[in-house]
Amino acid sequence: SMGGRKARGMTLIDLLTGLLVLAIVLGIGVPAFQNIDANNKMAAAINELVASNHLARSEAVKRRSNATLCASTDGAGCDPAADLRDGWIVFVDGLSPAAPNGTIDGDDQVLLRRTGIPATITTFDVDPGVTLQYVAFGPDGFSRPIAGLTPITNILLCDDRGDKNTGGGVAAGRHLFVSPAGRPQVYRLQTQVQSSPLGGC
Repeated sequence: SMGGRKARGMTLIDLLTGLLVLAIVLGIGVPAFQNIDANNKMAAAINELVASNHLARSEAVKRRSNATLCASTDGAGCDPAADLRDGWIVFVDGLSPAAPNGTIDGDDQVLLRRTGIPATITTFDVDPGVTLQYVAFGPDGFSRPIAGLTPITNILLCDDRGDKNTGGGVAAGRHLFVSPAGRPQVYRLQTQVQSSPLGGC
């Protein structure tokens, strides 16, 4: 019957209503997913840096030796032309004294190699005057300067969202501070990131 055909058919109004609902769902869902994905990449990057810092510090104490986290492009040695965005290594000094420029000599042991941080993190900033990006630790677990070089104490990571509040006052970016005692502290709140010594995202 004609009534039966009408019940099975779809009018232009039905189609437009369905498209409108789909557009609203996509308009809300896609940006929300992109925000979650960006948050996950930021958290993963800062967690990798913190974990590497903890590894270097704990191995220095455990082995009663010097340990260093430094920027590296090849995973074999510290690279003054690189930054941690390019990748980094964690190594412990062997029996011979540490090389003065933070390079690796024959009896050093590389404990960790990382390939760097996601390209979605658009800003990677450290303290001014740093020529080789490194954090080094002595056997007491405290930060140890390498002669002639300035260690990193502040790292700022930002993506294209800048200083945006992602909810609950948490910033899109992150500020990592390595204290003289060698302990890393991550600042996540928007007010903390904005007031970091590196100036915020």
